Parts: sequence; C-alpha cells; structure tokens
Amino acid sequence: MTMKKILFTTLLLSVGLFGFAQTKDSSSKSDYGDILFTAVQVESEFKGGIKSWIDFIRKTLNPEVPANNGAPAGKYVVDVSFVVDAEGVLSDIKATRDPGYGTANEAIRVFKLSPKWLPGYQNGIAVKSRKRQKITFVVEEEPEKPKKKS
Repeated sequence: MTMKKILFTTLLLSVGLFGFAQTKDSSSKSDYGDILFTAVQVESEFKGGIKSWIDFIRKTLNPEVPANNGAPAGKYVVDVSFVVDAEGVLSDIKATRDPGYGTANEAIRVFKLSPKWLPGYQNGIAVKSRKRQKITFVVEEEPEKPKKKS
C-alpha cells in the first residue's frame, strides 16, 4: 500500500455572498431588525483581511482528516455557509456540500473556533449577513519508492 501525502489548499478567494440585497428607505438600526442579508453594500470580513483568514485556517485546520478517514487520492471541496451578525459573531455554520471523509465536520469545527469578524454594512449600519466559503482538501499518493537492489 502506498503512503499518502497530504496537501492542503484553501480556495479562500472564493468567499462570496449570493442572492439579492434587501433594502429599506430608512437607515435606523431598529428598522433592519433581524433581517438576514444575502448581499450587502460592504461585505463582512475576517479581522485583518484575507491574509489573516488564510493564516487562521492554516493554523487551525487539520489537513490530514480525509486521508486519516480512508479517502483515496483526490480533491475534496467543502462548501460552508455561515452567518456573520452585526457584532461579528459567526452562527448557523453548516456544510452545503460535503464530500465525506470527515471534511465537512473539520471545516465546521474550524469556523466555530473563529474569532469575531467585521460585520457587513447596509446604508452605513452593521447588519447580519450570510456568506459562503469553500475549503479544499487535497490527498495525493506519493510515488512508489525505488526498490533497493540486492
């Protein structure tokens, strides 16, 4: 049996919002209430930006999870949906695409450990918004080692 070499890749540039923006005529915070925005004028983001988010993922995520759970060589993309509230707290974290081998559970675990984000803004007011993020695990087989001559 060949040894598996684990590589970890994040497709963090695929962070994106989807859907449409809900808007109100007034910019009073109480007018937005508990509306969940699927698109906002200013997107929520991890404090420190994308570089800090990548660093957090690399430090926190265990890239060996799929191989440890018997995954054959290949790419395993987990699509995570989550809500960032007006205070920057993440909630409603779920995998909308689960390729198996424990990858979705591992991605969700990492998101649950995330510190607060900067919230999204609509008309200058911090609001609750939904985001999506793809996390890609890559499992590669190592080439066979040359056999020693006897």
